[in-house]
Amino acid sequence: MIGIAGSDTKCKWLVDEAGFDHAINYKTTPDLDAAISEAMPKGVDVLFDNVGNEMVNRVLPKMRLNGRICISGQVADYNLSPEETPGIVNTKPFITHRVLMQGLVVFDFAREFPVALNEMATLIGKGELKLKEERSAVDRELLDRQGLAETGDGQEVDPVDYVAGRPGQIR
Repeated sequence: MIGIAGSDTKCKWLVDEAGFDHAINYKTTPDLDAAISEAMPKGVDVLFDNVGNEMVNRVLPKMRLNGRICISGQVADYNLSPEETPGIVNTKPFITHRVLMQGLVVFDFAREFPVALNEMATLIGKGELKLKEERSAVDRELLDRQGLAETGDGQEVDPVDYVAGRPGQIR
């Protein structure tokens, strides 16, 4: 599995902690297309993209037969006008390589959230699922609304530990 991230720290985490085979820093790699091709010389089976159309354009020609593309976000494109947003320009692989592309909206699976949270918490607890969190004031506000931000004695609760069934873990 190959990851593409925007810092050496993130790339190191992907390889050392998350178990990726390789990671490419797209901000410092002089030739991103060549780096992707070198990392995946046989082509790409699955692209999970939450960056935007520019990344899809780079990977689409490298897709293998019956490859799949999942679009879960477009971080690089969200604040662009429709005129500024890059289009997908090379659609030939959809035909020649029978590539499938589908969007993913997490809320489509809202009914399964409780089961998924329990399964993920179990995997996190066993160390079989790695995660890296970035917390914000919005996270704190959401926890406050749910009554999960503090224990009864006013100490903060780590929400990952709470979901993982370790509510005694205090930050």
